[in-house]
Amino acid sequence: VLSKSLISSISNDFPNLINKGKAISLAMVGSYKGTCFWQEEDFFSSQNMLLFRNKIITKNIAKFLVTVLTRKFKTVNDYNAIKKSNVLNEYVFLPSIKNNNPNMPNIPDWNFISTVRKTPSFRSGIKGLVL
Repeated sequence: VLSKSLISSISNDFPNLINKGKAISLAMVGSYKGTCFWQEEDFFSSQNMLLFRNKIITKNIAKFLVTVLTRKFKTVNDYNAIKKSNVLNEYVFLPSIKNNNPNMPNIPDWNFISTVRKTPSFRSGIKGLVL
């Protein structure tokens, strides 16, 4: 984690490379290609990152999503960069609950997602839960 003074000095020279924290980053190229990270604080990155940000994402939800997204995109076996359009057209299946809205009959179960990583069975692997 970069110190606030270093981020401040970098932002003066390269203002476009400082990203706001509370985001999930996805590396689109390089040796970390397909890997996601939860960025709690403001952070420095190249232009080859895709960022996911939403008000509902807490640290616990982010940890779950980072695992799901990394497993989804780390399996890309070619040497090309991950394309933003390909990421945005992918489906990610999450635990869900029934919703009364006919246009969206199921919604993500954010309560389950935010608590599942705290349970001992998750840490040792839940049988039948595909991540």
